[in-house]
Amino acid sequence: MAMNELGSQVRTALRGKDTIALGFPLLFGIIFGIFTDILFSITGKNLPVSCIKVNKFASSTEFQSELVTPDPNREIFYKD
Repeated sequence: MAMNELGSQVRTALRGKDTIALGFPLLFGIIFGIFTDILFSITGKNLPVSCIKVNKFASSTEFQSELVTPDPNREIFYKD
């Protein structure tokens, strides 16, 4: 499922609207995050947005785990 499809389904379930919310390009988010990081370093006031948070939010959440289907031939599995 693509992110826009997921966003559309969530928005339909929560608000009854079949559209997605306004989106911004990643570059704008990163620039805004850098700006807030600089503002934090000047003022010392913690802001809810930072460059690290933008990068975490925009990164892929896919992962692979061998624990789901373990390989018994790997060294970590010992045979008795």
